[in-house]
Amino acid sequence: MTNFKKRTRYILNKKFQFSFVAFSLIPLFLIFVAMTISLFYFHQQQVAFGQELNLSPDHVYYEMIRFQQKQLLRILVSLGTFIGLISIIWSLYISHRVAGPLYRLTQYFNSTEDINGEIPPLKFRPNDFFLEIPEAFNKFAEKINKKIKP
Repeated sequence: MTNFKKRTRYILNKKFQFSFVAFSLIPLFLIFVAMTISLFYFHQQQVAFGQELNLSPDHVYYEMIRFQQKQLLRILVSLGTFIGLISIIWSLYISHRVAGPLYRLTQYFNSTEDINGEIPPLKFRPNDFFLEIPEAFNKFAEKINKKIKP
């Protein structure tokens, strides 16, 4: 029980981890929407300025504005996609570090149903969150083991 295999599964608790990813993407999505609205608002102001100058609708000024809008929108979508992917990967990594110890704890309790005698120590991976749980549990188990021994 003291040795455990290195886990290679990164999705240990689908509900928690996918919710974590979704919640981490909400601010990114809101920023993307705000930037897109700002982009269209800014370019609408540019069009209004051209109209105030009484420029004809086929003037090169409007062509430049449309070109800028398309280019900026492409950049915005590209950056949003890239940052979104980085955010998903990072969120999965962090949620794995939270779900991993809980998964390990569940496995530990399920595997100790048939213990006769001493309670084996509990271990988490060194990079997991909540490393204080196995320390506290092992101190508790040590006290119980001392009481069990004659």
